[in-house]
Amino acid sequence: MFSRDTVTINIGGSGVRTLTVKGGRIQGWGTRPLEPGAVKDGLIMDVASLGSAIASLLKPRARKRGRVIMALNGLRTTTRVLSFPLMRKGMYEEAIRREAIREMPLPEEELCLSWQAIDPGENEQGFFVVGVARDLFRKQVRALKQLGITLRLVETKSVALARVVNRQEALILDLEPEGFEIIMATDGIPRVTHRGPWRREATTPQGRVEHMVHELSRALKFYSSTYPDSPIGPEIPAFLTGGLAVDPAIVELCRSKVEYTIEELAPPLEFPSDLPLPEYAVNLGLALKEMAPPRGTGRASFPLSALNVKLVDTSRSRTRIIKETVVVACIAAAALLLVPVERANRQFIYETGLMRAEVAAAGQKLELLQVEAEKAQTIRVALAETNSRAEALELAGTALEGTQTGFAGPLGVVMANLGEEDTLVSINMTTDRIMLKGRSDSITSVTGYADALLAKGGFTRVEITSLAMGAGEIPRVVFTIEVEI
Repeated sequence: MFSRDTVTINIGGSGVRTLTVKGGRIQGWGTRPLEPGAVKDGLIMDVASLGSAIASLLKPRARKRGRVIMALNGLRTTTRVLSFPLMRKGMYEEAIRREAIREMPLPEEELCLSWQAIDPGENEQGFFVVGVARDLFRKQVRALKQLGITLRLVETKSVALARVVNRQEALILDLEPEGFEIIMATDGIPRVTHRGPWRREATTPQGRVEHMVHELSRALKFYSSTYPDSPIGPEIPAFLTGGLAVDPAIVELCRSKVEYTIEELAPPLEFPSDLPLPEYAVNLGLALKEMAPPRGTGRASFPLSALNVKLVDTSRSRTRIIKETVVVACIAAAALLLVPVERANRQFIYETGLMRAEVAAAGQKLELLQVEAEKAQTIRVALAETNSRAEALELAGTALEGTQTGFAGPLGVVMANLGEEDTLVSINMTTDRIMLKGRSDSITSVTGYADALLAKGGFTRVEITSLAMGAGEIPRVVFTIEVEI
C-alpha cells in the first residue's frame, strides 16, 4: 500500500515537528525550534527560518517525493456541525455554503470551506464543516511550496487529535509552550475547540495548569449550553497532548487538578518505545489518515477518518463553474453531431430538452424553498426576541436618564472595568442579563475583563461565549461575553 513515505508536518509557534511513516511503520521523527516570531497565530511569517528547520529534519527526497500532510494551527480556523433535511446530494453544497457563512465568524470573501458527511439521522443529514481563513491557508501552502514541498492534504489540528485518541467521546488538553487548546469530542467529532495563549504571569507549570483548568471550566459551560443532549460526563477520559505534556510536573499537576481521569495515548499503530507520544500526537493523527487500521487494534471507524479538504470559493462555487462548463461543452458537441433530417424534428427535440431542464430546475428550487420554509419559524422567533431586547434596552435607557455621571448600576460596572485594550461595539441588556460584544488586542485582556466583572460586579455569572480573530492588517480578537445580573 505504501510505495512512498508519508511525511507529516506540525508547525507551531515555537517549533516544527515532523514524523515519517512507510509501510505502516514509523521511520523517523524530529523537532526543531523556530526563531521567535517565525510563526504567529498559525501563520508563517519567516519562511527562511522554517526552511532551515525543515531542511534539518527531512531529506530532499522525502520533501520532493513523499506524500506530505500538514496540520493547520491558529485562531482563524473554525469547526461546526450542521444539519439539513434530507434532499438531493447536489443541493447540499449550496446549503452548507450559506449556513457556514452565517455561522462562522469569518467574512464570506475570506473563507475557505471543507466538509464531511457524518452519519445521517432519520430525517436529516449532518455535516462536519471546517472553515479556514483563505489568506492563512494560501500563505501556508505557498510558503511550503517555496521550500520545494507540495502538500497532499491539509487538516486542522483538532481533527488530527480527535483521530489519534481513538475514542468516540474524549476530552483533549493540548499544551504547547506558546498556548493551549481544549477539544471536546463526541461521536468521534471535535464539536468544541477553545484555544488561546498563556497569561503573561503563567510561566511555571503550576501557573499554566491553573490557567488551563480555569479555561476548561469556561469551555465546559459553553459546551453544556450548546450541546445539552450530548453531555461531557465525568466518565469521559481526558488525554494530554503537546510539547508540555511530556513534562512530568505538568502531567502530575493535571492529574491532581483536572476532574477527569487522564489516560495514556494508545494510537492504533505500531510505534517505537522511545517515541514521545504526547509531543507527536498531531503528527500521528495525520499519519493515521493515510493508514488502514492494523488488524486486532480495535480501531473505531470514525466519521472523520476520510475527511478531505474540499476548498469552495464562497462567492461562487468552483465546482458549479466546472459543471456548467462541462454542460455547455456537451450541448455544443451534441449539436455538431446531430444532423437533423427535418427542421420540425430538430425544433421538437430542442424544446423538449428545454422543458426537461426547466422541470429539473423547478424541482431543485422547490426543495430549496422547503429548506428555507423550515427556517422561517426560527427567524420569526428571533425577531420576537429582538423586539423584546429592544424594549429592554429602552427600559435601560430610561434608567440611565437623569444620571450626571453617565452610567449607573450594572452598566456602570461594565464600563468601569473595561480594559485599555478593549472596545465594546454593542451592549444588549434585558431584565436579567447583559450581552457584550467587542474587540480587544489580546485574548488575555478579554479573559481579564471577564474575571474583573465576575469579581467586582456582583453578577451571578460571567461567561465568554465566543472568541475569534477579526480581519485586517492588524487583526483584533472579537469576543462576546454574557453576564447574568
